[in-house]
Amino acid sequence: MEEIRKRVIDILYDIYQIDKEIIDKTDDLLQLNINSKMFIQLVVAIETEFNITYPDDMLDIRAIVSITKLVEMIDSILNGDK
Repeated sequence: MEEIRKRVIDILYDIYQIDKEIIDKTDDLLQLNINSKMFIQLVVAIETEFNITYPDDMLDIRAIVSITKLVEMIDSILNGDK
C-alpha cells in the first residue's frame, strides 16, 4: 500500500501544488483544505491513475476524510474487494 500512498501524494501535489512533506504529515484531506469540488477533481485523477471506477457511495468527501482511508479504498478496489 505504500506505493499507492506515494502515487496519491503525487496526485495531490500535481493537482493542488501542496508540498509533499505537508501532505505526508497531514493525513486529513480537510486539513489540506480540499473542498468538495477539489475532491471530485481528485477522484477523476485517481480513476485515471489507477484505472479504476471510484464507488458512487464514496463520492462524498466526508466518506473518505483521510489519505489513509483513500489508499485503503484504492487497494481494496485493485484487489477486487469492491
